[in-house]
Amino acid sequence: MTAMELAPVTAIADMVAPVVLITTGVLLANGLLSTYTVKIDRIRALKRERTETSSPEKLPEIDQQLATMTRRVRLLHGAVLMIFGAIASLVLAVVSIGVAELHRSETVGDVALGFVIAGAAIMLGGLVVVAFAYAPGRGLLGCANQRPG
Repeated sequence: MTAMELAPVTAIADMVAPVVLITTGVLLANGLLSTYTVKIDRIRALKRERTETSSPEKLPEIDQQLATMTRRVRLLHGAVLMIFGAIASLVLAVVSIGVAELHRSETVGDVALGFVIAGAAIMLGGLVVVAFAYAPGRGLLGCANQRPG
């Protein structure tokens, strides 16, 4: 080990990639939670409109929109939970990297790599769920296009 190869400096350098993924996950979760909140407010408005409407012709349209929006909100909820799980896995990876560098343990380094791969895979899964929520005909955009004319 040379004078420039200090374990703490190496550990910090090795932790950068998972920290970037953690930041990405937090930004994604924040955006999805904002969307989730807007959609929940829309569901509440639709429920209020359904109870206050005096036109029986509008009830099937409102019921269809409620069912569609509820399904999409559930997908967004699942995606947010998956991204939170990915963030937790990546935080464990950062801790494992620190321990691996401190103790020069290849085994703990392999565990850290597993946490990074798991976190990235779970985050990708969350993005796939978001894609299903926004898919035309299934997603939030499809709801606006399904108005009977």
